[in-house]
Amino acid sequence: MNVRSRTGCLACKKRKRRCGEEKPACRNCVVRGFECPYLSENSQLINLRFKISLAHGYRLPLKKQNRRHFISVSAEDVALLSSEHNQEIVPAEKDDTRTKNLNGHALNPVRLDVSVFASPLVDCSGLEHQLFQYYLQVISRVRVFRDDSRNKFRSLVVPFCCGRRPLLYAVLSVSANDRRAETVPTHVNYEQLALSYKSLALKSLRKSLSDVSNASEALMTCLILCTLEIASGCQPDWVRHAKGAFAIINSCSSMIDPEILFFARSYFQSRTVFFRTTGCHDDLHDKDAERLLEPQTGIDHGMDFFSQCTTLGINYADERTEIQPHFGCSLSLLDIIARATDLVSQKQKLRRNGCNSFFSEGEMMQRAMSLRSELDLLPKEHSLDSEYLTTCGECFRMAADLFLQLACDIPLTQPALQTLLGKLLDHIGKVIREDQERQLFPMWPIFLAGCLSTTDEDRGRVLNYFTYLAHAWPVSNIPIVREATETVWKFRDLNPHECGSGFDWQMIISRMNWKLALS
Repeated sequence: MNVRSRTGCLACKKRKRRCGEEKPACRNCVVRGFECPYLSENSQLINLRFKISLAHGYRLPLKKQNRRHFISVSAEDVALLSSEHNQEIVPAEKDDTRTKNLNGHALNPVRLDVSVFASPLVDCSGLEHQLFQYYLQVISRVRVFRDDSRNKFRSLVVPFCCGRRPLLYAVLSVSANDRRAETVPTHVNYEQLALSYKSLALKSLRKSLSDVSNASEALMTCLILCTLEIASGCQPDWVRHAKGAFAIINSCSSMIDPEILFFARSYFQSRTVFFRTTGCHDDLHDKDAERLLEPQTGIDHGMDFFSQCTTLGINYADERTEIQPHFGCSLSLLDIIARATDLVSQKQKLRRNGCNSFFSEGEMMQRAMSLRSELDLLPKEHSLDSEYLTTCGECFRMAADLFLQLACDIPLTQPALQTLLGKLLDHIGKVIREDQERQLFPMWPIFLAGCLSTTDEDRGRVLNYFTYLAHAWPVSNIPIVREATETVWKFRDLNPHECGSGFDWQMIISRMNWKLALS
């Protein structure tokens, strides 16, 4: 018989179960992934909650709910998306709540006890120690598909965090930004704190750029600030940080640590490639119009880094076919996606300008088929020590296959394409599940699957995945990606006669001026 204890945790009391009263979290809550608050934790509220949040990365389970989704089409949607209205699409300016009321409001005073975690920082407050440990234990773990001792978000960041330097401020800003969604009562205004540290990071970064010996730290600072803007809902500044990182790489590559150079370049290149698949590629990549018909024989996407490995004294030849844990697929697969994106961009530009011909269409079709053959010859995405990473790699591979089918002008309703889409959704369902712990996920395959979904059943599955993700990632770019996907659906439903092209979603996202970071 279950006997309720008087001093048990609130979660067990609510479920009317006997509590083992283990501290800081009872066994019942640890096994089920529940938060385990006690009534007697008043004096240590902040530190205890912080310790629990780092235990296993659990969050409150998603309540059972009706899985019916309704997407309402408002009068504004009709005015913006329907072709019967000749209005130009002008996206409404969105309020950035992070910057409101910042001036004239000081941070709320807070007194914290000594952090329960050891910290390598010196001359830092107790709160800064907690934020830094939060980065090490939570942020760095969920920035990769596989967390191990080789996690670059830890090994390449910690050495630069001694002293008041730009990378430390960027790390503290990322941690504060992530914790602003916490429901635990606290006197800390994490939203304003994140903005303050971001401002300090940018000021310190500008000063450090005058010395080329700081190039490695400056590059990693751009990377961390880029993750901050992406997590804040795809703020357009993430594109600016990516541009700054490429400028540092192009001008100071000889002064940058080879490991940092490889990691940062592959990180930014993957974000750039996925961004360009949305059709909004002019900001990060621009080609001369006269080269539209020239075949892309080499890797022209900043991934020619491997050709420089011999001069740098390093060997990354094996890295091309391995799944990279910081973006979920191999560099060889990323190269195919990049070249397919170039092909689609050239084809659409020729058609818009009326310059396409039977010869050019045939040549581009041949290039698309060649890329599909190259994709088929790639080794299967596989990770020996992580089934999760292997499944994510398979999702990227199937998404790349779907993208190439669209490049071959295969219609969305084609049975083979719909069959592959169903397999992709099944694989996504293996890595995105209800009540799972917070973990990096394949955003680009989910977005692409949503854009290619034409039936209510497929759309419902995509919306379920977005719902699960939004619960596990309360501070992220998931809401804006979901909004973009739903906008594509609304456009197609309002304009069924204009949905002949499989890349209509690129036009919609480009006209709405979204800067989607699909990571």
